[in-house]
Amino acid sequence: MPNRSEASIGSTKPLIDKDNSTQRMNHLILIIISSTSVLSPISNSIYYPAIMNIREYFQTTKSMVNALTALFTLFFGSAPLIWGSYSDTFGQRRKSYLIAITISTFSSIVCLVSPNIWLLMFARTLQACGLAAMNCLSASVISDVYTHTGNIWLMTFTNYIIIPRVFSSQYHISTSMVGLIFLAPGIGFMIGSMIGGKYSDYIVSKFISNEIYPEVRLKGVWFSCILVPIAFLAYGWFLQLNAKIYWPIIFIFIGSFGTLFTVSILSIYLVDSHQDNCASVIALSDCVSSLIGGLFQLLLSPLQNSLGIGWIFTLLIAINLSCSLLIVIVYLRGNSWRIKYNTFI
Repeated sequence: MPNRSEASIGSTKPLIDKDNSTQRMNHLILIIISSTSVLSPISNSIYYPAIMNIREYFQTTKSMVNALTALFTLFFGSAPLIWGSYSDTFGQRRKSYLIAITISTFSSIVCLVSPNIWLLMFARTLQACGLAAMNCLSASVISDVYTHTGNIWLMTFTNYIIIPRVFSSQYHISTSMVGLIFLAPGIGFMIGSMIGGKYSDYIVSKFISNEIYPEVRLKGVWFSCILVPIAFLAYGWFLQLNAKIYWPIIFIFIGSFGTLFTVSILSIYLVDSHQDNCASVIALSDCVSSLIGGLFQLLLSPLQNSLGIGWIFTLLIAINLSCSLLIVIVYLRGNSWRIKYNTFI
């Protein structure tokens, strides 16, 4: 793994001077970054359980509600490309954070007072642009302060739409109960993220220093690459077969745990392998997943009507398994590709 003390072209100015910083200051920065990063999942968690209520309140169609969620996802994925590039090029992490928080606060107030779906759509889009900075900049800031850092797949975006729609109609539960169901994937995400990062560090600790390179961390994802497809396949078909409500809740928890277990390891890998441009790399990673997720949200209603939930998740599992093969390729060839690239530049 490259020495982080070596200066390189395109490296950014750290948020603080590592040589003179204290452990207390590092912890304070970690607390601040963690607090701002939680705004993004909160904005989603608050919105998705109320999808049916929003449709009724604004007297709009299912397609408009899907467009509202898709726009948020698309801009949430594309905006980090600007935040990350600006941050890595000019080293302005602090300024970027302040601008992003201001945009997020303003747009949230507009969401609160929106009298129609169009203004809400504009405010949610603006909100996504502000919140997007939290994801891509948090990894780079922590990378500046610590030696490494330690977001979500197509099935997760689909779940956010399906949970309020299917659970409320199929199991006849209230909006508040739908909100409680979101605790299952939320807790799964939290536990998966913590355990994934720790397990990744454990994998690295088993190697001697001269054998360590970023792809070593990818050894930790094989377990979850098997767990996630099984869990979400079971989840989709339990919903399709109208099974007891606790079965899909159990399997969405397991699938969410596996998802963040994998994503946390991959995020650390991206930062370790591109330490001088980590904000841009995380931004590009978020962009790809969000763009695909946003487009799929627009297609979700017709697909659900024609295929059913079970086959939708079967299709998603096939896509997931295909993407897992790319991780295998990166594990086998990533280190040699990086050496050739560094030699070339």
